[in-house]
Amino acid sequence: AFVDDLTGASTRAYGLAAVQHELHRAHRLEEPLVLAFVDVDGLKDVNDRDGHAAGDAVLRTVGAVLREHVRPYDPVVRVGGDEFVCVLSNTTLEAAAVHFAEIGTALGRDAGTCSISSGAVALHPGELLDELMARADAELYRSKRARPTDGPGGRTVA
Repeated sequence: AFVDDLTGASTRAYGLAAVQHELHRAHRLEEPLVLAFVDVDGLKDVNDRDGHAAGDAVLRTVGAVLREHVRPYDPVVRVGGDEFVCVLSNTTLEAAAVHFAEIGTALGRDAGTCSISSGAVALHPGELLDELMARADAELYRSKRARPTDGPGGRTVA
């Protein structure tokens, strides 16, 4: 009930509770925190072209790469079919951008047929989780609109 069987990420309910804990901690200690929405580009195309087993393999790879490239205490949460939330505590937005670029490079090696897009935002003083997530979601879609597709497989990492 705590771990998504397919991706190894935290389930939505459990994971968002961990995210809320990290948010409270960041506010209390006045430390930076970055929340990122991560979307698997082209997953529907993979499912339609190669079947759902291939799409599941992509999701497994994305989950594994995300978990391998964050610290053990940074929550990685599967919040939707092809969408994840990652929280990097005590991290600046600039450091998070470098971090997600590295994740994108690793995925390019491992997944091959798919890429990710991400929208990362830094926590504001007193900001609530719903507000932070709404900003990250908006940033994800802004980055997707601003970036041309790379052909089959989707977009490059934001």
